[in-house]
Amino acid sequence: MLVVVLLNLVLVLVGVAFVTLMERRILGYVHIRKGPARVGVGGVVQPFSDAIKLFVRRLMVLLSGENLLYMLGSVVALFLFLLIWVVYPMFWGGMDFLWGLIYFFCIRSGGVYVLFLCGWSSGSLYSMIGSVRGVVQIISYEIGMIFVVISCVLMRFTYDFSGLWDRQVGV
Repeated sequence: MLVVVLLNLVLVLVGVAFVTLMERRILGYVHIRKGPARVGVGGVVQPFSDAIKLFVRRLMVLLSGENLLYMLGSVVALFLFLLIWVVYPMFWGGMDFLWGLIYFFCIRSGGVYVLFLCGWSSGSLYSMIGSVRGVVQIISYEIGMIFVVISCVLMRFTYDFSGLWDRQVGV
């Protein structure tokens, strides 16, 4: 089970890297330029180069604010959103349990606290205002999303992602 969960997380991270590459290519064509073709044939190795650059770069140190909380907020946000993918139904299995949808919304709402923590710990008034604006926007979008998902739950009478998936397929 642990191997399947780790495989899901690795596939999500690699998928995000290549979706970023695709986005760069599309934006390059829109702007009438080639896009990323620096590393590898057609830029295929570009996401891995970006990841290496991300981990090798120097850390930003805030002049005012709480550096530890600022860094911790970013790490917690990454792990929160990776934990969402644990309950996503995959063909090769995963952690599919009865209350998966409630788990999804609980983990998803944790991002609000992390965003507020990062804005507050930066020590800047503008970052604080921006984080409060982001929190309000996330909460307002989550309310609409929850109402849409509740309509699916009321039709299928389950909080399980696989049960909702079966309803979509027509089983």
